[in-house]
Amino acid sequence: MLGCVLGDLYGSKFEGGSSATRALPGLTEANTFTDDTVCTMAVIDHLLHDLPIREAFKQWVSVYPNAGYGRAFSSWARGILPEPVSSWGNGALMRISPVVLLSSTLEGAFETADAITSSTHSHPIARLAVRNYIELLWRALEGATRDDLLALWARKGGNIHTVESMHATGSPMRLRADETLEDVMSCLAESTSVDELLANCLYHGGDSDTIAAVAGPFAELLWGLEARHLSVITDNTDERVMAMLEALYTVARERSEADVEEPRAKELRAFIDGLENADWDALHDNLAQLVDVPLPNALLTQVIHKLSQEQLESVKRWGFDDTEVSDRLHLFFQNELKRFGSLDAWLNPPVATP
Repeated sequence: MLGCVLGDLYGSKFEGGSSATRALPGLTEANTFTDDTVCTMAVIDHLLHDLPIREAFKQWVSVYPNAGYGRAFSSWARGILPEPVSSWGNGALMRISPVVLLSSTLEGAFETADAITSSTHSHPIARLAVRNYIELLWRALEGATRDDLLALWARKGGNIHTVESMHATGSPMRLRADETLEDVMSCLAESTSVDELLANCLYHGGDSDTIAAVAGPFAELLWGLEARHLSVITDNTDERVMAMLEALYTVARERSEADVEEPRAKELRAFIDGLENADWDALHDNLAQLVDVPLPNALLTQVIHKLSQEQLESVKRWGFDDTEVSDRLHLFFQNELKRFGSLDAWLNPPVATP
């Protein structure tokens, strides 16, 4: 995502070290995009164009051969090693954020991210770190706050350290995926804005470009990027990278718009999918509450028939999983009754005359 590239650009100058203060420094010629951006573009290419993930990595490495890849990954991508090593490195994290934008469910995101990760970083440490990162990003995309994310991280047993403590010890390079995710969450804990999070990542130091690249998507989702942030990206990348980013956001936007085409679809999907194992007494009671009179089974059957005829095919595409069928049905009919005025009017809408 854009936040990943933004973090990579700011962090590249400080890889293996740290900034002197917590103020976000300006960019210089030393700030360039690195392997973090290149591998993220490869993942986008794979997701959008069905390019096999290993082939995507190799193609993008061939275009940007000097982007600062890890030694083992670079040897494999250049054909020196026949297979990638079972890495636990943080390269698994820095490239994976686009999966969240292009997945329709969290489980789907887990599955896609694990397949990408295992292609080069099959070590359990890397795979678990990626899974935790994907869930944190997913919750941020759903609207979770910074404190919500920190609470989720704590429930997962994640540790937090102070940014100052790491800076004071000389900002050692911590390359394991789980360590990098801890570094990112520690920086997030002391941040309340995009600039503050990036500045904390650079002051924390160590593998600064990757820490900032992994933190960047949190900044984007929690606080949003401003025009000046976007200018940093457009001014310091190239047409190939920008074209891939534009394609990513175009597809993500199209999918998001499709998701809100039918506001009633989730409720209808839950209802229809639950009919086979539904609690019929509860369904009947819910309908009765809405119209304040007991509903005969014949009328309930008529309602079910209308729903299935009217909406079944159009809502099959929704991946909504909710066993609380009665509650969803109740909510759906509350909205329908407001719209039509009565259940009878909904069952027998007036026919428009030419």
